[in-house]
Amino acid sequence: ADAQQTVHSSTTAVTQDTASHEWTLPGTYNVTLAVFDGQCTETSADVQVIASTPPPGAGWINGTVTDAVSGTPISGATVSASPGGYTQGTNAAGHYSISVANATYTVTVTAGLYLTKSQSNIVVTPGGASVVDFALTPNFGWIAGTVTSTAGGPISGAAITIYGNGQKFALPTNAQGKYNWTVAVGTYSVQASANGYTAVNKTGQTASVGATTLVDFALTPVPAGGAGISATVYVGIGLAVIVAIAAIAVFLRARRRRADEQSKIEVPPRQ
Repeated sequence: ADAQQTVHSSTTAVTQDTASHEWTLPGTYNVTLAVFDGQCTETSADVQVIASTPPPGAGWINGTVTDAVSGTPISGATVSASPGGYTQGTNAAGHYSISVANATYTVTVTAGLYLTKSQSNIVVTPGGASVVDFALTPNFGWIAGTVTSTAGGPISGAAITIYGNGQKFALPTNAQGKYNWTVAVGTYSVQASANGYTAVNKTGQTASVGATTLVDFALTPVPAGGAGISATVYVGIGLAVIVAIAAIAVFLRARRRRADEQSKIEVPPRQ
């Protein structure tokens, strides 16, 4: 049966600290977390947690995942321990803790925009905790640039589309016509479009680790009233109209000539 307990506990923590509590009996518990920094109004939240009994001989693998360059924690990274298929994500502080059976493991962590990393021969003893921290190497760069008009001035709100490596991103330019986007290392195509302008696409744009690839655009305004029709199309339409007018003129002249010829034919009088 579910156990009912009322537990009063408090701790002082700073941003990104973690706290833990151990229940003596398994069951479902309602937990209230209250936070007060001495300045703002106290904030609280209620959550429901399930406390279960660890399997016999279980231990833990825990640690923190950070950026190898900046040292900042990486949240949402996936940490897995094999054999056994144990998996858990890191929290906002980059921390994880996995309950595993007594054995030797290979621990692997993956995160978007970072290189995957593994550590082998991690031994877990009954009731023990093995600390396995990771510092992941960034695998991303930036694609940035400015969109302007050939008539002069930046284009605000232009649509930028970045696609490649099986991914596609869409974003607008700011008031200065600028854009900036973080992408995984690789080669991309970048397109810029805006109302009243001819779209431009640039291929083969390579993003490198920790670097910014500049891709600027100068868009040409569409001729007034042209709705995007090119000069070649205008010429084609003009030629077609001229040919049609000439054909009609030839037809009318031929018809008038036949009428004149028929009016000159003499009809013999009746006998």
